[in-house]
Formats: sequence, structure tokens, C-alpha cells
Amino acid sequence: MLHSKKAALVLALLTVGCTPAGVEVARTPAGGDQGAAGAQGPPGPQGPAATLERTPTWVDRTGAQVSRAFVPQHVDVNGNIWSVSVETGQPSVADLSSLISFASADCQGPQLLTALAPRLVFALSGENLVRGDDEESALFAVESVLSSGTCVALSQEPRLMLLRSQFHSAGQTPSLPFSPPLLIPRM
Repeated sequence: MLHSKKAALVLALLTVGCTPAGVEVARTPAGGDQGAAGAQGPPGPQGPAATLERTPTWVDRTGAQVSRAFVPQHVDVNGNIWSVSVETGQPSVADLSSLISFASADCQGPQLLTALAPRLVFALSGENLVRGDDEESALFAVESVLSSGTCVALSQEPRLMLLRSQFHSAGQTPSLPFSPPLLIPRM
């Protein structure tokens, strides 16, 4: 009840042109309405440089460090980057077989894949592959995709793709010594 009496008083004072104590109303020196906003001021000072302190550190159940990245990863002796499953502590390779595309409407010709980062391991029909460091992507207009073994015609704007021939074997999946589950320790 007390709050509604205060609200009614404030409303009454505002409707008759009075301003209650503590409420600021913009007025010009002559008492008129405030004009349009002025120009934007100069930019503020530059903030601090980014640091790895905000990048999470993944550890396993025993506290052994897995990686310092936004998702758990393992870099093998060849520099290949393997995603690591939070649940198993072992490499988890995404199979991109359903993303094979073609520049023709009938799923014929060179196979195309989305431009992935170099050395990021993925699977294609059971084979672990990586993009080489020097392989350049190019614009292709995708006209069809293989979906569950069926050719599906479509038409898309040109996008950066790589030819299947630009990927090479990543080798055998490494066995990692981590004890699942993986987690980011509480601070």
C-alpha cells in the first residue's frame, strides 16, 4: 500500500509540471525542452591485450592436463589436431561423408568438401584425413550433394571448398592416456 501511495504522489507531481526531489529532468538554461543529442565523443583508451588466462584448461579425472583450448584437443607428433571426447578421453573424429558435394547436378566429377582448417582431423568413409598446410581453397558453386547414398540436386551460391584430392591421411588414431570424464576445473 505504501508503494502505491508513493507512485500516486510521483505521478501527480509529474502531471502538474513539478519535479519531485531526486528526479532529474533535462531542461535548457531558458527552461525549454532539451535539444537533439550531440556528436559522439572520441573513442576511449584501448583495453588490455588478450591473454591465454581466459582460455579454459581441460583436465582429466585425475587432474592431468589435456589441452588449453575451448574444446579438448590433442596435437600428435605430426602436428595433426584431434578433437578429444569429454566422455571417453580419446580422439573423437567427425565423419564428414554426408557433406560430400559436387559442382555438377548429378553428383559426378571431383568430390568437394567444406574448407576445413589445415591439420584438423576428420573422417571420410572411415579414413582419417587432414588438409595439408599449403592447400588453398577455391570458390565452387555446389550443385549436388550425396545424402545417404542418394544424389540430391541443389543450387547454392559459390563458397570456399576444397577438392577431395587436397586431403591426405592423418594416420592411425592415437591412443591417449586420459581418464574420463574431461572437465574444466572450478576456479
